[in-house]
Amino acid sequence: MNETDNNLRQFLLLIHKTGSISQTAEQCHFSQSYISKVIKNFEVEFGTPLINRNKHPLTLTFAGYECLENLKRQQELQVNLRQQMRLLSEEHLHLLTICCDPSVGHGWYSQILKQFYLLHPHVTVKAIQLNYKDAVQLAQSNSVDVVLDTEVHNERFAYQSLGIVPIYFFDS
Repeated sequence: MNETDNNLRQFLLLIHKTGSISQTAEQCHFSQSYISKVIKNFEVEFGTPLINRNKHPLTLTFAGYECLENLKRQQELQVNLRQQMRLLSEEHLHLLTICCDPSVGHGWYSQILKQFYLLHPHVTVKAIQLNYKDAVQLAQSNSVDVVLDTEVHNERFAYQSLGIVPIYFFDS
């Protein structure tokens, strides 16, 4: 969100709360003329008024309310984006790719993944359902981390049987 959009969001929010450009100017430390100019420029750009100037206290028009709500969402999206990028840069989020036969997946994914997410909330899981042959090919190309299927006979792969369903961890 650029500075002008952020200012407009702040101005509309305060006008909505205070009903006054002068009180808005006092609270955000801008001149009344600057606030009026910013709002007027956006009204010209959008082709519709954002505030009802003929009412006192001032109120937002329907377009003003919609603009404010969209600017709030835009700010939330930007905050979320920054948080996600910070987490990625700190390597707190990881991707785990799991591959299994569709018949295995239906019975186990929901049970396993619920527990997994409770223990590892910062790991994103990509689940792929493939037949055994295709799963082995992906494993051999280091494209998957875990295979839920029958045992793969390869010295590169660690094999662990969990009851009737084996899990393979591939260390590349």
